[in-house]
Amino acid sequence: MRTRIALFFLLALGIISSAELTSIVLTLSPYKATPAELWLFFISLYCTSTIVLGFLWQGIRFVRSHRASHPSLWTSLRQAGLLCLVIILSFFFNTLGIFQFWDVIPLIVAAILIEFFFQADKKPHATLSYDRES
Repeated sequence: MRTRIALFFLLALGIISSAELTSIVLTLSPYKATPAELWLFFISLYCTSTIVLGFLWQGIRFVRSHRASHPSLWTSLRQAGLLCLVIILSFFFNTLGIFQFWDVIPLIVAAILIEFFFQADKKPHATLSYDRES
């Protein structure tokens, strides 16, 4: 039941953000847009691309998975979100006129390190025991 509710909200967010993105692209000129309108464009672009890429990624994993347990939708959305964040931040830097090719390398490294953090095993590496001799 929780998965259905989450899927409903994700699909609703995807539809709303893609409609918003379409209306922004069709009605605004990037040369006359205010900073608030540009922020709205980048946020709706991020939401739309993350949800579309996340569902696509999940579908590919679901088809290719031969195990009984299928990969989590949240993992696919997180990975798609990190990838879209790197791409959209690069677009944002390009819009500001401060984008250089070398600026994308720290963004990619940060996204990879964040993904490594989430993929890491959360078990403690050492156990400490305090034995008191009485």
